[in-house]
Amino acid sequence: MAGEGIGPEVTAEAEKVLKDIRRKFGRACHFAPRVMGGQANAELGSSLPRANVVSGSLFFMHGAVGGPKWESPTALDHPERGLFAMRKEVNLLANLSLVKTMVTIFAPPILR
Repeated sequence: MAGEGIGPEVTAEAEKVLKDIRRKFGRACHFAPRVMGGQANAELGSSLPRANVVSGSLFFMHGAVGGPKWESPTALDHPERGLFAMRKEVNLLANLSLVKTMVTIFAPPILR
């Protein structure tokens, strides 16, 4: 589920990495692209159409959802609701985001 904004770029690169892992270690991994979020709402009338639910999967990958285009406070369905619905469907408490922390230490000139 690529999502919107930078979501499609990020998920496309992540898919390449997962395919390399699959090849290298002989692991099974199936990709079934689906839409969720603002794109799904615009095209199919729901941030998570029932047909796009991935129940029975060990994991699902999604990109960023939402953006200024879908931020109307009067909207009946917001992109993030698709993500929350999917998390509920697969009994997932939270998202796992891989992050690399970068720490820079700035020392005053007298200590250099």
